[in-house]
Amino acid sequence: MIRRPPRSTPLYSSAASDVYKRQGGMREMMLPVITTRQMEKYSGMLGLSPEQKEAADALFEGYAEQARNLQEQVRTKMEAVREEFRDTQDPTVFTKMRESMTEARDARKKLDEGFANDVKAVLTPEQTEKWPAVERAQRRELTLRRGFLSGERVDLVELTQEEVPEEARAAVAPVIEQYEVDMDRELVRRNEAYEKGFEKLGEMRQGGDMEGAQAVIEQGREAGARVRDLNRRYARQIAGMLPDEAKSQFELAFKRGSFPEVYRPSQASRQMAAATAFEDLTDTQKDGVASLNTAYQRSAEALNEKLAGVIEENEMKVTLETMFRRGEQEGPLADLRRERRDLDRTTTESLRKLLTPEQQERLPNPERGGDGAPGERRMRRGNGAPDPT
Repeated sequence: MIRRPPRSTPLYSSAASDVYKRQGGMREMMLPVITTRQMEKYSGMLGLSPEQKEAADALFEGYAEQARNLQEQVRTKMEAVREEFRDTQDPTVFTKMRESMTEARDARKKLDEGFANDVKAVLTPEQTEKWPAVERAQRRELTLRRGFLSGERVDLVELTQEEVPEEARAAVAPVIEQYEVDMDRELVRRNEAYEKGFEKLGEMRQGGDMEGAQAVIEQGREAGARVRDLNRRYARQIAGMLPDEAKSQFELAFKRGSFPEVYRPSQASRQMAAATAFEDLTDTQKDGVASLNTAYQRSAEALNEKLAGVIEENEMKVTLETMFRRGEQEGPLADLRRERRDLDRTTTESLRKLLTPEQQERLPNPERGGDGAPGERRMRRGNGAPDPT
């Protein structure tokens, strides 16, 4: 089976804080590669008989236990490195961490391959022919979300299952099948670029080779862009095969998956949807809410498009200098966020003026921490790139 990588993007790891930023990612990598739910899915893909499934489940239990033991060993080693760094502040201790991670990845790879071979041993020849499809599905599920570019992390197989009406899935099925093959090819290339970058970047930064480190970042970005562009190409193809209503729903879902920090429902949109559904609105209130909603949707859509464009532009210009810049308060991205906050605030104020006090009480409560900028917690970096931590 394919090993699970760190969730954080390797190319965004700083040598000076590796031990802190990658600790969570390392634990993720050392968790069992697949879940019980995924085992059920793969069993269905292979068409396992009850006896085969029982054998595969037993193999998985043993594999998961070994993975947990390996995880505990890694956790102990990583904690020792953390303690040594806290005591000495010596950046050379990170060499020990990299060695531990390399050893852990090798051990995990061996464990994964052994489990895969054990499962294949219980398959019939016909089932064995289906094995590559299982590997592709697993690679996509476990590594696609390693991406750091907007649109790179979307799984169109999953999105189609969730957003395309059942009656339309048969028509797009051949496209999805080809997408799985093409995406797997790009994921293999991208993951290899990420893993090589992960090995090189810390050493280059520690050695002062900023030019080489920047080249590694650009190589990873190019590999990620190929995955992103493939997603966009297939998303357009799928959307073009759907009826109008389903097409709009699918396109919006793809935008939300690509730019969740931009297209997530805002407090204003939730309150507007709730008010529109109130059954006790007067005719005057209905007209006012409808007019306000139309104006809000038009303005929000325009702002969202601008936000997404600036975020993507910033992602493609990330450098070592901008990568770790935090707290930047000025620039197009910050201006657009403030404009979006202002739009949401004025819209909710106008909506409340249209409603009675009793109706106002039935509106959805504000989120903890307020509306804030779209995706503000995820978009701390001045360059607009997702925070990999």
